[in-house]
Amino acid sequence: MSKNAAISSRDRDGILLTLEQVRYRIEIFLDCLSSDTATDEEKKQALKSSFELIKSAREMLDRTQRLLVDAGLSSRMLSTRQIAQALGVSASTISRQSGNSVQAPLITSGTHLTDTEMARVVARFYGWTLEDGVRFVTQNGKKVGNDMTQAAYAMRELGWFFNPTKPSIGIRWPIMPNCDAEGSEKAAELVRSKLKGGMYWYYDNDNNPVLRVRDNKTYSQVKQELQVRANK
Repeated sequence: MSKNAAISSRDRDGILLTLEQVRYRIEIFLDCLSSDTATDEEKKQALKSSFELIKSAREMLDRTQRLLVDAGLSSRMLSTRQIAQALGVSASTISRQSGNSVQAPLITSGTHLTDTEMARVVARFYGWTLEDGVRFVTQNGKKVGNDMTQAAYAMRELGWFFNPTKPSIGIRWPIMPNCDAEGSEKAAELVRSKLKGGMYWYYDNDNNPVLRVRDNKTYSQVKQELQVRANK
């Protein structure tokens, strides 16, 4: 693909070919439905085939829209808000469609990971995406914390991580919600329940955590509470 091209020629050709096939087939079905000589059974079949074709075409157009949204955002030709206005949808819808998949290891066994790295593994498990490269976003477009580090603190408090000072697989999968759509949203809501305004900590000028946002407990208090829990 040319450095200046928004989409590849292969994508272009594939989209145009599919559209031409859709136009050709729908023309046949419409000719049948508007015919005075076609039988009722033929018209019935034409209707069923038309609906199936429309469903396939809609899925193809959705894929094309995602491709063009990514092209517009990655090239910075249009902003998320401008694309949303053009399509008549919300900006959160565009963010959800254009979110980057969370990159994370598939297996954590035998590997020491930080809380933020384990949060990435959890996000991948639940099918969350990354917005602006920093915020987890659920499949329904809801944000999970101001950034992945804040979400990781919440996951730690929920007990989803083993004590990182001890050898372990890191993540306590059995106590967490399932990875289906309902479980994914439940997990996100549990994380949000530990945050306030998307944040877990207030930070000092040196970017060190000082107070937990939702209850103003100090860092040392929270650390002691979590350490006691981890040792149980």
